[in-house]
Amino acid sequence: MKYIALCFLTCTFVSLNAQQFIEVFPHILDDSGVATSQAMGLSDIDLDGDIDILVTGNRFGAPYEFDEIAKLYLNDGDGNFTIKTNNSIGPVRNSAVSFSDVDNDGDEDVLVLGINTLGNSTTDLYLNNGTGVFLRQFPSTFLPVDDGVIAFSDIDGDGDEDVLITAYLSTELYENDGDGVFTRIENSNLLGVSDSDAAFSDIDGDNDMDFLLHGRLPGFGNITIFYENDGLGNYKENIDTQLVHGNYGSVAFADIDQDGDDDLLITSNLDNSTFISYLYINDGQGNFTKHQELEGLRTGTTSFADVDNDNDLDLFMCGSGHMSSKETHFYLNDGDGNFIENTESNFEGFSGASLGFVDVDNDQDLDLLLNSYSQDFYVLRLFKNNLTTTSVEATINNSNYLDIISNPISRDMMRIRFNSNRNALHKFLIYDEQGQLALQSSQNMQVGENQKEIDISMLSNGIYFIQLEEKGNSISQKFVISR
Repeated sequence: MKYIALCFLTCTFVSLNAQQFIEVFPHILDDSGVATSQAMGLSDIDLDGDIDILVTGNRFGAPYEFDEIAKLYLNDGDGNFTIKTNNSIGPVRNSAVSFSDVDNDGDEDVLVLGINTLGNSTTDLYLNNGTGVFLRQFPSTFLPVDDGVIAFSDIDGDGDEDVLITAYLSTELYENDGDGVFTRIENSNLLGVSDSDAAFSDIDGDNDMDFLLHGRLPGFGNITIFYENDGLGNYKENIDTQLVHGNYGSVAFADIDQDGDDDLLITSNLDNSTFISYLYINDGQGNFTKHQELEGLRTGTTSFADVDNDNDLDLFMCGSGHMSSKETHFYLNDGDGNFIENTESNFEGFSGASLGFVDVDNDQDLDLLLNSYSQDFYVLRLFKNNLTTTSVEATINNSNYLDIISNPISRDMMRIRFNSNRNALHKFLIYDEQGQLALQSSQNMQVGENQKEIDISMLSNGIYFIQLEEKGNSISQKFVISR
């Protein structure tokens, strides 16, 4: 297998209070200023314990007008990436990609939609053989679309990942049989929208996955609508009049105030001159109240992540502002869900981006991968997080540890062993590889060595981080679920 090495030669520093984000050069993808990358997916495709990258899109400018791409980059574990040359994923533009273990074999597969090299819309599923080699499933059971959104979730509670796909005036749900064979759900009666975004969350706390749909209706109307799940994957509309309606936006769920339910961020274009970014607080039953107004963006991309390791979710936003300006905003969370923009950060303005926070170099902090439009072309950039923190020994003390028994984990119960220095309430927080809180629980523990079992049956295969907290102190470990 032949690879082309990408060497990191120089760095630029972007400050963020007590930490630095280091922009690494040369960029991962920068084809002499003509790279137009429109979608990015992150996954450990070869199961070596680090995050790899898939980029799709096209290059612009003669002679590249419709030169579609699909490029895989493998991580060496230290955040250095090499391009995988024997890649079987078909190149597409106007694209979306999403990874998920659809056949429950312990590795992540990928669903790709867009316009292929023949100029046709396509939606293709590629199954991973566990080493990062992907096989396209033919014939495709998905409607061929482009300019869409892909969101995976177990909508019917049967233990496998189903999928929602939105495209131009089309919103479709597909049910997974557990082996990666998908069937379109007929008569779902979902609204078709364009210029859209969608995201799953258990918004009302009834232990099933609802979803939010945001975009443009046929004609000139806009909509933001909840679809509530009955637990079996059947959805009914719930139009929340408290939420802003718009298009060319983004939606993201996160528990910003640490009360155990998912809150909501919407960025949107209201009337081609009014751009907004609103944070809404969830009362735990799916009722949302506007909490804070942030800098307004259209075609915005957002990500919640604990970038400073203070146990709350911060926020990175980029997109188009007024007068088509490219903007980037970094907000720090005060722990109660109030966001303060960090004016010391000097990220340049980005728009049309896809991004993700992941620990690319396994140093226990979240780095930033940003595939964005800047200076008239698209570039895939890596910003390494050089967070300065006290050591675990200094934070808790030399006698504390956290051990995950049998990691990777192949069961529905996770066993951990740890030492506590006092009788106290301990919190157990599990984050996915994007920095989103996936599970949490708490329990009073006794001083000395303890063991605990945590039910992780609702988590799909992948990379996670467990964080143990007590009285402001914390320790974390990385683990892998591979059933």
